[in-house]
Amino acid sequence: MYSKKYLIGKLMAIPVLPIMYWQSIRIKKNMPNLPEADDLVGTIGNGGEEIKLLSIGESSVAGVGVKSHYQSIVGFISKNLADLKGVKVSWEVLAKSGFTAQNVNDELIPLLKDDAPDLIVIGLGANDTFQTNHPQKWAAEIRKLIQNIRSKYPTAPIVFMNMPPVRDFIVMGSLLHFFLGNLVDIFGIELKKIVAQHKNVWFNEKRITLSEFQNIGGANYSITDFFSDGVHPSELTYRIWGEKMSRFISEVVLDK
Repeated sequence: MYSKKYLIGKLMAIPVLPIMYWQSIRIKKNMPNLPEADDLVGTIGNGGEEIKLLSIGESSVAGVGVKSHYQSIVGFISKNLADLKGVKVSWEVLAKSGFTAQNVNDELIPLLKDDAPDLIVIGLGANDTFQTNHPQKWAAEIRKLIQNIRSKYPTAPIVFMNMPPVRDFIVMGSLLHFFLGNLVDIFGIELKKIVAQHKNVWFNEKRITLSEFQNIGGANYSITDFFSDGVHPSELTYRIWGEKMSRFISEVVLDK
């Protein structure tokens, strides 16, 4: 069904491909090359119990847009979990900007350490969307990713973060918002189906939107304050997103 929607979308895009191609070239040309946060391990919280968090994925997990993971979604998830649960959270980041699900399977999963984490948080979807990968390819790589992690860590809870809000990326035009936004929705539907087939695996399927984050942030912030470069999150966005993800993890995963 969703493969048909993907193919229909591809066919609909043919007449406007030159415009979308020009838009994508312009975006890449003007996009600053932001570094990833470099503190790949860290600890936060004063509780006696420790939660070892492993976060895997693409640029949002790698902390592109901020200098330190204390300012990234990984840091904010860790901070809020420490506060909510009264524990200490130690994080490790295994992520790379520009990586697809296949890249993660091929290049990051072999780097997994023997010491099992207590919680695994995964953020993927933007680069598979930008590359317009087929939903079947996306689904196959997600299944492979879960299997790869399970073979290494049989019991660790796995949590997939929300799909990226492609429709709200301010550097894109309405055509890219429409076609890529529809594709990321299909990826989310596929991910939801896959997660339902596995025990101890969750997906925060709630769509995140810029308008919701603006309401949370308040009137003092403009649209540009939520982005570091028009695509990647700013510290403000990481904070709000991290708070939401930590509540999801606390209520749905850790309190199950």
